[in-house]
Amino acid sequence: MSQDKAGTPLPEDARQQVQAQGGADAEALEALATSPALGAPKADEEKTDNAIEAGGDRKRPSPVGAAAAAPAEGDDTTMAILLASLGVLSAVAAGIALKRRKSQAR
Repeated sequence: MSQDKAGTPLPEDARQQVQAQGGADAEALEALATSPALGAPKADEEKTDNAIEAGGDRKRPSPVGAAAAAPAEGDDTTMAILLASLGVLSAVAAGIALKRRKSQAR
């Protein structure tokens, strides 16, 4: 097998499918699928990704932090839409709270 030394090997079920369906090209297909030069994860990257999926070492951002960082990649229009939506939601929440307060006072 001519697999790149730094590449992550395919999972066993995927490797078996490549061998079964790849025919004469199976070895080349596996090499392509595991080559970091073509976008496959390196062996150490896979461990990091698996740790994240399993709730591992990498810290996940809080919902507030994620929401605050989201418009940083957008343009001014994205920020305006976000702020307008926040204003509308705040006004609706305030209106509901006032309506409940008035109905409880009766």
